[in-house]
Amino acid sequence: MHSEKKYNFIFFILGTIAMVCAIGIVIRDVYFKKNAEEIKATVVECKVERKQSGPGKGKDVALYVDYIYGGEEYKHILVEQRRAKEHEVGSEITVYIKSSSPADPLADSNSSIWLKILFCGIGFFSIGTLIIVLERKSKRQNEYIKENGITVYAKFNRICKKNKNADSPLQLRCTYRDENNRSYTFLSDGFYNDLTPYFSADEMIEVKVMPENYDKYYIDLEALWEKKTKGYNLN
Repeated sequence: MHSEKKYNFIFFILGTIAMVCAIGIVIRDVYFKKNAEEIKATVVECKVERKQSGPGKGKDVALYVDYIYGGEEYKHILVEQRRAKEHEVGSEITVYIKSSSPADPLADSNSSIWLKILFCGIGFFSIGTLIIVLERKSKRQNEYIKENGITVYAKFNRICKKNKNADSPLQLRCTYRDENNRSYTFLSDGFYNDLTPYFSADEMIEVKVMPENYDKYYIDLEALWEKKTKGYNLN
């Protein structure tokens, strides 16, 4: 079944990728500097573009330098296009040069980028890990209700969105009245396939509930879909 839970791993994956990228940047810089020569360069131009909105909100810095390497003069060489530190024209900075590519210097200002990527990665990874932990806890609780709960049959209401977002997952909604005429609303986990045509207005949905607390319930979507669609591919 094409459930919303499949998408919760995106945070975990994005966080892992970001952390790997951050570590990769550190390894690249360390390896580059280990095999490069450290020299002084003079800043000749520092272009700053400020962004007020969007994913790149903040500022981009284009840093150009002059330096001499191997007896040859290099002028107006771009050190870093994005996320460089601002420097005054005429100031000196340290750059690292490889003999194989003397016109492609690496500046110390580059080393701050990996921290930002790492922090973003840790954030996404933490969110993804928390979601996975909560999902496993919810799964254990559902299994307990499934094994120890009683079965009630609730009247199908509709399949609706979980929230107002355009890409919100769907959920099944049904209601039940007990012998004391108390009404309960049961909502399924989220999914993305609209199966409204498969249900009739007066259909009864099997729900497992804990007898001492009807707020603890479980709708077995997999079993329901298998019964209703008879092999229909939900993905």
